[in-house]
Amino acid sequence: MPKRGRKKKRTHVVEEEKRPHTFVINKGNVGKCGLQLMLDIRRCLEPLTAKNLRARKYNKLKDYIHVSAQFNVTHLLVLSRSLLGYINLRICKVPRGPTLSFRVNSYMLLKDLLSKIKRPKMSQDLYETEPLLIMNGFDDEKPHHKLLTTTFQNMLPAVNVKTVKINRLKRCLLLNFNEETNTIDIRHFSISASPVGVNRAVKKLLKKVPDLGRYSDISEFLTNGYFSESDGEDGPDSQVVLPQNFTGRGNLKSNRSAIRLTELGPRIQLQLVKIEDGLGEGEVLYHSYVKKTAAEKKELRERIEKRKKYRLRLCVDTTA
Repeated sequence: MPKRGRKKKRTHVVEEEKRPHTFVINKGNVGKCGLQLMLDIRRCLEPLTAKNLRARKYNKLKDYIHVSAQFNVTHLLVLSRSLLGYINLRICKVPRGPTLSFRVNSYMLLKDLLSKIKRPKMSQDLYETEPLLIMNGFDDEKPHHKLLTTTFQNMLPAVNVKTVKINRLKRCLLLNFNEETNTIDIRHFSISASPVGVNRAVKKLLKKVPDLGRYSDISEFLTNGYFSESDGEDGPDSQVVLPQNFTGRGNLKSNRSAIRLTELGPRIQLQLVKIEDGLGEGEVLYHSYVKKTAAEKKELRERIEKRKKYRLRLCVDTTA
């Protein structure tokens, strides 16, 4: 009789279901550059997004909301174009909101950015894990800033500093709030490390075995002018002591390495327009341009409640 092995529990499937996922779609005609921007945002949020999702012309927002529970989708990112030609971005928390509406002031596509970088890094291994979220400049004392930070933080899994494996931290997503322009700058970087205190010749040996046919001894290779001032250009602020082994030769535990960031793209500058309760049909909680009095807010709230009761009555009449 063959021995029965232990049945493996699919714990990775359970963990995958608990992690947040996103749908990045376009509504209406956003142009060729707008479609490419949508694909670049999907690329940035991989692997926790549907990168091959195709939006049809007849698909409505409620269609994506109905299927979001099956795929554990927590956020919808909707790109659209205004009548003035601006590209707008809405971030909807599924299934009950709130909805954050932004105006895309400027952007640079991934392909345009990579064409300007001398040595771009585009390995597929970078997109096997989600990016590390870094936020700067947000003031939690302001209610709309607190809602902004909560929304962005819930779009990506939380990081436990005590148990995280640093080999999984291959990318970072930087969100910086500029108080002067009242905009949010988004940057996307890859994370790499390089051993500190090692000259260029030793680094070359760590990466691959060079051609030593011209040298009589390896000491000649190490001392034949391969060290330059550029090897020490990493300042003390970028140097850390690694708590674990990190990707790359020479990045061993308890050794000092310099952290280097290489931009991957895209670059996006967002400006918050308004925050609505619900999925774009509720009360306006914050507006950058329009300010209402308490009486106007009460009247608008009553109008929304009447609209909800009317729609509920229609649903009851149609099913009866």
